[in-house]
Amino acid sequence: MVALCERDRARILELRLRGLNNRQIAQQIPCDITTVRRWILRVLPDAASHAHGRSNQRMRAAHRLRKAGATFEQIADRCGYSCAGAARRAVREYRARGGV
Repeated sequence: MVALCERDRARILELRLRGLNNRQIAQQIPCDITTVRRWILRVLPDAASHAHGRSNQRMRAAHRLRKAGATFEQIADRCGYSCAGAARRAVREYRARGGV
């Protein structure tokens, strides 16, 4: 595994600020998409909650379904989570962030 040089690390952040997603950034650097994600989360720790609006929307939807009485299996099905446990964690995380 080759470490990123300082120039590439700075470029990752620059491209993120321009609005590119992890996959697009990884193609431009070039490096692995996981490397991009890890570096962004290391430098911008609160990026996890803001980096993917779609993920946050999915957590809100899961929370709404749970409040409506859906089981975690139903939530996983409807919201695209891999299993009921992932849906449960999303609902808990949404509540921990202050979602009501």
